Amino acid sequence: IGLNRAARSAEGQTYLFKALELQKKILGEEHPETAKSYANFAISQCNLGKYQQALEYHLKALEIRRKALGEEHPITAKSYSGTGNTLIGLQKYKEALFYNQKALEIRQKSLGDNHSETAQSYSRFAVNLSKLGRYEEALTYHLKALEILNKIFGESHYLTAKIHTALKDFYRDLGNM
Repeated sequence: IGLNRAARSAEGQTYLFKALELQKKILGEEHPETAKSYANFAISQCNLGKYQQALEYHLKALEIRRKALGEEHPITAKSYSGTGNTLIGLQKYKEALFYNQKALEIRQKSLGDNHSETAQSYSRFAVNLSKLGRYEEALTYHLKALEILNKIFGESHYLTAKIHTALKDFYRDLGNM
């Protein structure tokens, strides 16, 4: 069972919270693995639509990762991205843009432009721009993500398919304006 599916059940929530409490007790509050548990619990809260709670956990994971791993680490970028996506769920698009842009910049520097996580950041940034009504910029970032993933994986990969879905949603939303 994947994290997303397990996190939707009451039992899954209990185990995720228990893992977080154990990580804090065994490794301490400032350990990267504790941050990972905070992030996993945040994802589970998002899956349940509890975005405000999720935001608190994402911000805690980000704080720990910045201290433990540094500002420019790819795992720190995951926390920026998770925070940005959660803020989109809360419809705080301007605030989300900062976090999604930061995730993209870190991934560009640390992983390079031809990496799947960088491509995902381009796509998330594009979604964020769309929510702000900046459609031309958003399209550029969606197409950049598609270009990268086509180059890495080709057309027949689930990540490439996800970008096609994002582009479909983009054009649907644009048509509904």
